[in-house]
Amino acid sequence: MVILIFPFSQHRVSGEGAYARNKLQALSEQEIIVLRHLLEGASNFHIAAKMDISSKTVSTYKSRLMKKLNCQTLVELIGFANKFRIDESFISD
Repeated sequence: MVILIFPFSQHRVSGEGAYARNKLQALSEQEIIVLRHLLEGASNFHIAAKMDISSKTVSTYKSRLMKKLNCQTLVELIGFANKFRIDESFISD
């Protein structure tokens, strides 16, 4: 079982925070795991090996993440994740 931990409870959830929370809630478990690995600086190859999936599948998850979070580049995706404090504590098994 995976529990998503949203770090928004410390702040008033309005405007940008509410928008981000809604976007994050739309992510699948696999997408969140890929995002976490990206934040660690892992390559597609390493993410694929850790998750026991193909590199192509990792690319698909990255594309879905970027579309769902409205990011045009990987830099924007990482920036979004950092801005809303999505890190290793974001997901717990």
